[in-house]
Amino acid sequence: MTFAVTPDAFSDEAQAIAEIEARGWYALTFPAPAEVSEWHWHDFEALIYLLEGTLRIEFEDGREALECGPGARVDTEDRVVHRELTDGYKAVFGISCDPATMTTPANRPVAELA
Repeated sequence: MTFAVTPDAFSDEAQAIAEIEARGWYALTFPAPAEVSEWHWHDFEALIYLLEGTLRIEFEDGREALECGPGARVDTEDRVVHRELTDGYKAVFGISCDPATMTTPANRPVAELA
C-alpha cells in the first residue's frame, strides 16, 4: 500500500465503516482539530474516510502533497514520515491494528524511525 487519495470514494459514514470492517480492520470516527502537525510516522496502515472538512498531507521526502475533502478516502502506509495540515475535519479512520493494543502515541517522532 502507498499513500493515495481516491475522491468520491464513499457516500456516508455507514459505508466507510462497512468497508473498513470488511478488511478486518478497526473503525474509529472522530473529529480532528485544526492543526499543522509535527513530522511523524505510524507503525500501522490506515484508511481515512473524510466526512467533513479538508486535509492536506505533506511528505518529508518531497513527494507531491495530497489534498482531499469530503467523500475522499486516503490510503496510508506505515513508516512514512509526513504531516497533516487542516482547518479541522471529521473522519472515519480505519486502522490495521487493535486500538486497545496499539503503540501510543499514534504519531511517532521521526527520531524513533529506524
